[in-house]
Amino acid sequence: MNETARKTLPCGCQVDTQRDYLGRVVGTIVARGEACPRPEHVSGHVVVMPGREHARPE
Repeated sequence: MNETARKTLPCGCQVDTQRDYLGRVVGTIVARGEACPRPEHVSGHVVVMPGREHARPE
């Protein structure tokens, strides 16, 4: 994954994804979901993407 992809998290937040230096997929919050209960999901915050498929290098 060398390019940025737009994904939607289960909470409804939209993120731009890319790989970090460890090879994990991380997402930068672009838009917060209307019903998102997580206070750390603010625009510009980077989160590790959930799911086993995102944890391993390409």
